Amino acid sequence: MEKENTRHNGIWLMGFHPDAEEAEGIPEMPIEIESSYAVILMQQLSLVASAARKLKQTGYYKGYSDAELADIQQRDDLAHLHAAAGELSWVR
Repeated sequence: MEKENTRHNGIWLMGFHPDAEEAEGIPEMPIEIESSYAVILMQQLSLVASAARKLKQTGYYKGYSDAELADIQQRDDLAHLHAAAGELSWVR
């Protein structure tokens, strides 16, 4: 997923594995799943970044590490770059 997100083309992937450590806001999955990922979400990068900005205003990310916050900021930067590139394509 990380590799795909580096060449995102406006689509962002997020996955949740049933054996992953518990994370705040993500419910535990009490079922046996034999695959690499239980859930893979494909969403518009612009919507993910917009939702993250709204969550930030609520204090949602207060317990996040500096590295996690940097990842969120990098994703937001990518969304802005992608939007700007789309706007420029209309000018050509």
